[in-house]
Amino acid sequence: MLSARLKAAIDSATQLPPDAQEKVAAQLESAIANVRWDVDLNDPENDTWLSEWIAEARQDETVDFPAASALQR
Repeated sequence: MLSARLKAAIDSATQLPPDAQEKVAAQLESAIANVRWDVDLNDPENDTWLSEWIAEARQDETVDFPAASALQR
């Protein structure tokens, strides 16, 4: 179900040329991904997998990830 505001925005986007619609779609997809990421990061049920993921990233030498000591100030 779409909110009235989102439906209006999508309806408005249909009036744009196809290349502009593609740009709007890419921006919307990015915004949705960011919101989902924020939701996942703030969900206490995800603490375990996030901690495991962070630990893996710290061990991966190809990832520029700060050490735990650098984050604690």
